[in-house]
Amino acid sequence: MEQIVVLPQLGVKAGVGAAVDRDDVKYRNVVGQGFIEDEAKVLGKGSGGVEMQHVLTGVDLSIRAAAANDTDFLVQHLAQAAFYSCLHCAYSSRLLLPASVAKTFICEVEEVAFHSGQRYKSFLPLQKNMERHLPITIALLLLPLFSFGQTLEEQLQQVEHQLQALEQQAADLKAERETIKLERIQRDLKQIGLPTEDYILHSAMALSYAEPYEQARWVAHIILPDIIEGTVGRTNDFREDPKVATGTAVEQDYFLKYLQPDSSYEYDGFGYDRGHLAPSADFRWSKKALSESYYYSNMSPQLADFNREAWAELEALLRSYLYEHPNTQLYVVTGPILQEGLPVIERSVNKVAIPKQYFKIALDLESGRGIGFIMPNRKIEAPLETFAVSIDEVETRTGLDFFALLEDSQENHLEAALDKTAWIPELAAGDVEPLYPPDLPRNHFNTVQAKRYMGSGEEVTVCGTVVSTRYSRSGNLWLNIDKRFPNHIFSVFVRKKDLPNFSYDPKSVLENKKVCISGEVENFSGTPTMNVAREERIQLGIPEK
Repeated sequence: MEQIVVLPQLGVKAGVGAAVDRDDVKYRNVVGQGFIEDEAKVLGKGSGGVEMQHVLTGVDLSIRAAAANDTDFLVQHLAQAAFYSCLHCAYSSRLLLPASVAKTFICEVEEVAFHSGQRYKSFLPLQKNMERHLPITIALLLLPLFSFGQTLEEQLQQVEHQLQALEQQAADLKAERETIKLERIQRDLKQIGLPTEDYILHSAMALSYAEPYEQARWVAHIILPDIIEGTVGRTNDFREDPKVATGTAVEQDYFLKYLQPDSSYEYDGFGYDRGHLAPSADFRWSKKALSESYYYSNMSPQLADFNREAWAELEALLRSYLYEHPNTQLYVVTGPILQEGLPVIERSVNKVAIPKQYFKIALDLESGRGIGFIMPNRKIEAPLETFAVSIDEVETRTGLDFFALLEDSQENHLEAALDKTAWIPELAAGDVEPLYPPDLPRNHFNTVQAKRYMGSGEEVTVCGTVVSTRYSRSGNLWLNIDKRFPNHIFSVFVRKKDLPNFSYDPKSVLENKKVCISGEVENFSGTPTMNVAREERIQLGIPEK
């Protein structure tokens, strides 16, 4: 019983047909409107298949004969024969397979009818993917054919070549995937609404350059979950932004360098870091995007104690959010708060302005939450939540309108709400924000301010919330105020011998209570700590101002 099996199809809407029955096996190539007979002669037949020899090359081919109802064809053998014919005739080809074996190909599907009246599905690779993947597919299918009779060394070399081809294919696919993701970032940034219309669009960030201040007014980008697996490191290729028509700041705005006889450089800094607005680590999944983060249009002069500590901590906080929410992406807008009269770096060639404050906002559209931060350009000792504000507040301070293309009701809700615990894990775990200093009575300080008096020998009163308590192995009692270990910022220590001086169990009574503690602030391994020996030194509640 005759069955027509569709094999490789050759260029210009041509095809390859193969007629298969129990008495004879042959295949032919069809090109354009003409036929090129490229048959194999039958050498012998048996229960396991039909032995053939390629007429033009003499290569032995083994093909299993198939009945009309046998869709589980040994396609690797049949394809090898037809593929070899295609290669011999120097035609590019694409593979059309029976439905039962075509599942390994990523294809579009259409149905075709065969002479027997039985319908199979043929899988047509997309033209774009065909050109990329077909040579490797052909090589893999032909590998068993040409391995016969080769030495082990030759076989090993052949396999190595195939691995190299696969690695190149994987690299090409990864590059294409990166390009698509970058295009999607650009689309998403524009769809949600950028703060102003005068922006420059780079591969993974958009910015509006403020020429009078020689820095961006805002930079918008998206943090993808890809940072979790990203491995691209710092490039440090600081350079001017070619897309800023008026020109940007340059290296000489931040420091001078002098080449030394030993080929090293001596640096003469102007006192400020080149602080990233969109941090390079947010792009560590893309070498191109990360490199573009080093444009001077993305830099702003920041004090080292700010840039390398609190600002870096904020950047890390937003990245860590993706580790906890790997199925979302964060829309982030960052910038300096620019205003007339800002001081400038006097030695800089372009007189770059020095911002007093910076803002950063983040939006998780998937979860429906947003947050803003406004931070001073100085060394910061207070925890990040101290500087957290609503997006509405950032809009008021900057005059910018964020995410304007969202539905009004959605935009209003996201920008007005502020849930610090959703963004700061320590708060969600039980830590609390230090008390606001202006709300405290005179000569009363919060746990952040306590550090100023560490080791001074001066007696002060520190107020906050007891968030954790524990007894040490030796029986001493530790109270952590506002922040738990290991993020503790102020601790209270009651020795075991002093516990009888309390009329209550301080561990159970004081936990989760607001208290004010009076005494000298000591330095205990870098943490401000107060030793309390009597009950009277701890006051429950916060006195009115």
